[in-house]
Amino acid sequence: MINTMKDLLESLRMQGINEINEFLDIKHGPTIGEMYEGLTKELMNRAIFENLDLKVCSGFIYNEENKLSRQIDCMIVVGEGKKIPYSEEYKYNINQVIAVIEVKKELFGKEMDLAYKNLLSVKNIIKPDHDMQIDILEQAYENVTGTKLPERQEINKLTESEQNLYHALVVEAYMPIRIIWGYGGFSTEKSLREAFMQYMSKNLKIKGYGVTSIPSLIIADERSIIKTNGIPFAISSESQKPGEWITLGSANKASIFFLLYLIWTRLYYLFPNLPEEIFDNIEVAINPLMKAKCEKVGWEYTFIDKTLSDSNEELWKPVEITLMSNALLKMIEKGYSITVDDENMIDECKKNGEDYDKVIQDLQFKRIIYVDNKRIGILSDNWMTVIYNGKHYYGDNFNNRMMQWYNRLIEKKLSD
Repeated sequence: MINTMKDLLESLRMQGINEINEFLDIKHGPTIGEMYEGLTKELMNRAIFENLDLKVCSGFIYNEENKLSRQIDCMIVVGEGKKIPYSEEYKYNINQVIAVIEVKKELFGKEMDLAYKNLLSVKNIIKPDHDMQIDILEQAYENVTGTKLPERQEINKLTESEQNLYHALVVEAYMPIRIIWGYGGFSTEKSLREAFMQYMSKNLKIKGYGVTSIPSLIIADERSIIKTNGIPFAISSESQKPGEWITLGSANKASIFFLLYLIWTRLYYLFPNLPEEIFDNIEVAINPLMKAKCEKVGWEYTFIDKTLSDSNEELWKPVEITLMSNALLKMIEKGYSITVDDENMIDECKKNGEDYDKVIQDLQFKRIIYVDNKRIGILSDNWMTVIYNGKHYYGDNFNNRMMQWYNRLIEKKLSD
């Protein structure tokens, strides 16, 4: 369903841009901006679900102390707001806001700065005065760290950097989605990455440029910078240390795919009646951009320079695991208590030519298992393993995607 909606929005976006282009002889900045903001509202009205009391509007956001954000180009909200007299703008309480979008005709350095600061005005009025959806935080924490969300009384047992990461993910789960949407701008993924790295480096020690202030998504036409906070996107690394967070990635295609996935994931958690089937079993490769870690001196950023992969859309597929990885998962499924120093598992791995420590490290990197006081657990509650052509595969069966993948293999084999 996301892919169908993405294609529709792509078509409407191009149609809208063509219509606006006919009126660009009007050399009046506010009018041009208003046209692009109107197009964005039209697209977002198509993207949200009916019967959920959702609205798309522009205006201002306030908190319980009546502190106001700057004017927001487009916001997705739930429930009734306060209409500002003699205008088409609204005031909404921060607790009613699901997403905010700052719109730019072209996104370059100056426009990025203006949009960033507008979105920062939303973050600056956040007050933790309502209950947070704990399952959103669980998803964020597990996807980013590869460990189970700790109980509140256990948080002080974490290292300083792990505690800072925990508190950052609480803020991420609590805040509205914040998006900068440029209809044009940086012509390559590399130039967008470089501009953002320069922008963050220039403002590194300035208040408002900490990791939680970075927007959820920055779009320049088809190029994107995606915040990989686990809701839903995340990047893991085999060299990742506790307390480290690969915070940002980038892509050169499918910007509307990322936008829809961000918004629909949040709606999926907020409205329990939405089915898993709203999501397509599609994935898009994300190139790592920035790693963050916070200790005594504050958040430190490491920018990742790498060869960029093409961001093609592909059908979801599970990860390949080893024979002993599969055996370990099946033993846990049957109720056995397995630890990281389990002598029987060490011996069995040796007999099968595998190293038990490497089995554990690989499963942690792939976000399949977690370790708590030496005991191994499985992160997902809805997982499956499959053996096909002598290889072992693991996948979370969300939206029946593991079964669909396996059925496609069987159908292909029968047709060959």
